Order: sequence, then C-alpha cells, then structure tokens
Amino acid sequence: MIQTIKDHSEELSQTVIQRTAQLQNALVELEAFSYSVAHDLRTPLKLIYGYSDALQEDYARKLDDEGQEMLAAIKTTSVRMDKLITELLDLARLNPEALKAEPVDTQSMVEHIWRGVNPGDFELEFHSLPAVWGDPTLLSQVWQNLLENAIKFTRPCPVRRIEIGCQTVDKEQVFYVRDTGVGFDPEKKDDIFAPFKRSHSLQEFEGTGIGLAITKKIIINHKGRIWAESEPNKGSSFFFTLPMAEQEHYDQ
Repeated sequence: MIQTIKDHSEELSQTVIQRTAQLQNALVELEAFSYSVAHDLRTPLKLIYGYSDALQEDYARKLDDEGQEMLAAIKTTSVRMDKLITELLDLARLNPEALKAEPVDTQSMVEHIWRGVNPGDFELEFHSLPAVWGDPTLLSQVWQNLLENAIKFTRPCPVRRIEIGCQTVDKEQVFYVRDTGVGFDPEKKDDIFAPFKRSHSLQEFEGTGIGLAITKKIIINHKGRIWAESEPNKGSSFFFTLPMAEQEHYDQ
C-alpha cells in the first residue's frame, strides 16, 4: 500500500514537472509571437504616418476643413498605435532572466522622475524611500508609469495632491503612490493590471491600456507584489513590494 502511494506520488511529480515545462515553452512561444507581430506592424504604421505627414505638408491647403480634420485624425491615431505597439514590444520582452539586478537608490530615482514629469500645479508629499535590489531601468519604468497615471487621473480634480512613500508591513517594504484623483470602481482593482483593461473610457483619458500590465510584470519579475485600492471620486492608491538592497544576491 505504501509503495503504491509512493509510486503514485512520483508519477504525479513527474507529470507536474512535464506540464510545467510545457507551460513555460508555450509562454516563451507566445511572447516570441507577440514580439514578432508587434514588430512587423510598425513598418506599415510608419508608412501611414509618413504619407499623411507629407500629405498635410504639401496638400493641406487644397483640403477643406473636414478633409484636414480627417487627416489630423489619421496622424493622431497613428501616433497612438505606435505607442501601443511600443508598449506591446516592451511587455513581450520582459522576463526574469533579462533582469540586471543591483542596489538602487530609490529616493534619487523617484526625485529625478518627478522633476521630469513636471506636473506643475500639484502638491507633492514625498516621504523618504529605502534603497532596493533590482533592475534600475525597469524600476524607473514602474515609477514613471505610476506617477504619470496619478497625474493624469488627478489633473481634472480641484485638489491635486500626490503622496509617495514606503511602509514596513510584516517585515516587508511596501511602496505606495496615492492621489486625490477621479478613482475607479473597486471591483476593477484586479482588471486594471490586465492588458487593454481600462478603468475609464478612451474618450475620458488617453492611454493604451498596457502601462499597468507592464508595471505588474516588472514587479512580479522582481519577486514582488502589486495591487491597488480606490473608490470613485476618492482617489487611488497603488502599492508594490520589492526586495531590500541589503540582500547579498538576487535569486532568479
């Protein structure tokens, strides 16, 4: 009886190993396919933008107002699609093996990014941030995405305030970005990290619907977690965890 249980256990373990390997291979193939498709789409898109730009420069005066509006719409849509494809390429490239981990001065990084986004008439509450262990280029993208999101969804509001900080919770460093923006339905708190899922319509707020998916994948590849809390018209808070810089190594 005991031997039978052991045999079944070993068989089950082998099955799990095989299925895991198959799943990993499928994910690699899917990412390669996504990268290939996104990359190939850029060539015709650049042609569309190039021809519309030449048309606007050489023939705009021969078009009536409606024609000029349509031409401007083509160019605007081309730019938005190019950004979407760029972000799809970024998403496809992300994998744990590509991380170049090192100690990161989070405080200096976020200060630099905040100066770059230059929101103007915003109040910033900036608490001290601890150093972390990770890929500085990718973590910079995380902070860039979260801060740009906070600014975008807070700008229409009468109170424009953003808070950046970090808390220690159960021996874990939890970073956060809070805003006083329009917020979103709390039932969508998981959906917003999925590609193309949006908490607001494109007519209300520009965006590709990829930024938070990229942010989540970067954090997961760093062995961290990310989540959000919000209510309509009561602002949003985004939280994520990262390994501390005191680590001597980073286990992939």
